[in-house]
Amino acid sequence: MREEMGIKMDGIIFDLKNFRAKQLNGMSQEDFAKQVGISQDKVSRMESDPRQVSLEVLVKIATHFGMTLDELISLPKPMAQALSVDYTWSSAEFIRQTLLDYINHSNVGSAYESEIRELTALVEKTIRKPKVAFIGRSDVGKSTMINTLLGAARMPAHWTPTTAIAVYVKHTNDRPAYMDEDVWIFRSDAATDESWDDTRLGDEAYCRSLRLSSGNYDLLNTYGTRKGEHFAESKATAAVVFIDSSLLLNCDIVDLPGYGTGDRMEDDQLSIREKSKADVLVYLSIANGFMRSEDISYIKDAIPSLADIKSCGDIELKPLANLFIVASQAHVINHGNLEELNSILAAGCNRFERALTDGIWDERRKPVALIERFYSYTSNSLALRERFEKDFCSLIEMLPHVVEQRAKSIINEWAAGKNTELQNVIAGYQQLLDDRKKCEEALREYDRLEPQRHSSFQKARQKVIEGIRKYKRESEEEVADCYNEVITEDNLVVLMEQRDIKRNKEDLQIFSSYVSGLLQDKTTAILKEKSEKLAADIDEFLDIFEDSTVTSMDSVFLKVSPFSARQAFAAGLAGITAYGALSTWAISCGKLWGYILAAKGISLLSAMGIPIGSTAAAVGAVAAISGPIVLGIAFALIAIITVFTIISGGWKKSIAKMFVESCRDEHVLDKLQAKINSYWADTQSAFNFSAENLDAEWKKHMETLREHIRAYDIDAVAAAKAEAETMRNFLQNIPC
Repeated sequence: MREEMGIKMDGIIFDLKNFRAKQLNGMSQEDFAKQVGISQDKVSRMESDPRQVSLEVLVKIATHFGMTLDELISLPKPMAQALSVDYTWSSAEFIRQTLLDYINHSNVGSAYESEIRELTALVEKTIRKPKVAFIGRSDVGKSTMINTLLGAARMPAHWTPTTAIAVYVKHTNDRPAYMDEDVWIFRSDAATDESWDDTRLGDEAYCRSLRLSSGNYDLLNTYGTRKGEHFAESKATAAVVFIDSSLLLNCDIVDLPGYGTGDRMEDDQLSIREKSKADVLVYLSIANGFMRSEDISYIKDAIPSLADIKSCGDIELKPLANLFIVASQAHVINHGNLEELNSILAAGCNRFERALTDGIWDERRKPVALIERFYSYTSNSLALRERFEKDFCSLIEMLPHVVEQRAKSIINEWAAGKNTELQNVIAGYQQLLDDRKKCEEALREYDRLEPQRHSSFQKARQKVIEGIRKYKRESEEEVADCYNEVITEDNLVVLMEQRDIKRNKEDLQIFSSYVSGLLQDKTTAILKEKSEKLAADIDEFLDIFEDSTVTSMDSVFLKVSPFSARQAFAAGLAGITAYGALSTWAISCGKLWGYILAAKGISLLSAMGIPIGSTAAAVGAVAAISGPIVLGIAFALIAIITVFTIISGGWKKSIAKMFVESCRDEHVLDKLQAKINSYWADTQSAFNFSAENLDAEWKKHMETLREHIRAYDIDAVAAAKAEAETMRNFLQNIPC
């Protein structure tokens, strides 16, 4: 009968209750049962579980009510009820507003305007909602899933690849006063080629400079979909959308273009780049093709940059609690048969685990049961998405508390550091009031020793540059050695035997993902080791600088206007976009400077979770360098394996030979070397920029002191001391 009707029942879940209520004007179950010729008990059971509606029953309904079967099953389905979560962001938002109000009503003098701006920026950057990214290959239903969770059909969703830009979805409460419309469309920054940064939503001048259009939700279709009227000509790359939804009170959502279509490399690059900024990753893989090799490779690449959120207060979170691997469109599996779906999830988890290298768990907790991170989902059946929604809601309700705790810790650390500085400033002003002559003598001594200080600075700087060049050479040589060790016919055969790889395409695709993972692990380990050595070199460089300035200046001056070499050096880094291995140095400084510097390109929670001496954050930062290259390699090898004909006889040797040749044809080593070269070039450029900033800031600092002494005025010094005391009191009373 299925063939005669031209209808496939696979995946069709008919909402009988909705049909009776909407199409039949609320006809009773009893009357409906009589008219169609089935029992009322059966009607009741089918309405409770739509999967029980058979093709035979559908034919009866269509025949009785004068419809074709196509018309019946194509009737509009009701939007699932929006996901409801407790508004736990309220506490963090209260802290944020309280702090900003406290700052705005401060009576701190103009001498400390820069500190006030710094604190304001710190509050705005640290107390912001966690970001949930929906990612997967094209045509897996990301936008449909978002619409279902929000209870509003705002994202363009069709059964063909649709989304072509990054769509940032925020609550209507988060819309700035200067934005009147529900949707703004943005282009990339022509100067930097970077996409619109949603964390700068409050920067009106920035947003207006990149704005292409604004209006209602229809703009998402015209600018943000592949077939949109203005998509091709507009060069749109991002949009922000404001929706009134319970879920968005606690988090932001980003809907990314599907990757792997083959016709738009921009989509792939955007997806790979933006995933590292997500605090929560929801990865969709269609249920009837679940966890293909490309899915496995993508998720593997995403794990190192995903925050390892260990606890929230007294509650311990399970490893990878912020990763959801979802079998989407689950209703297509035999009417959404749960037993079959669970088998699909288990098989997908098994394939994923077989492709993982041991190195992926070196710097993060390993889940006891990875299968717990695998879920089914469909908008057609609550039963098939219930477990996902329960765990997802629980996490989204908890993350605001994590953000609040970490933000308060960072802000308090900043305030404590500034308070210590001000204690010295106040003591220094008092000494200046007590003994001006001693200060003048110290200034003359500084002038005498300045050439010696500058010479010491240049020698120490050159030593670091030589170290960077050395680490670059060693990185290239060691990565080449590792490549030549891994990508050999004999070694690949041994690995296939160790991994118990069978003679089928699925196993060989998993193996190709595993091999690419080995290359990434080894490349990451090498770069991490060299980066950590450079971090120690930079600390030594800064120690030498501080020693030379202390010996050339009386402590009075250092107290009057404290100078931190590390802060001046780091401030230089904050002004550039790429700093290579210096990200490891920033992370080594602890959560405050680690957050400020390393937050570029990584998620909020990853950046705010950086403890002193952290290696996990360093691995995440370094892995981001080799990740996109190795991921591309994995995709290329998987594509080759897919069309490779499995032969008999010495098939492992044949496969190994093909791997070696494919890696050579894909210029795998050349691509890795090019990325390493770029990494260290960025490092040297960033170091030089920051070293110049350090020297310039020191000279500026001393000139300010010189002018202060020359224009000595006891009343002015007393006023400056009073201003410092006011700032100290302000810091000591921060409501955080």
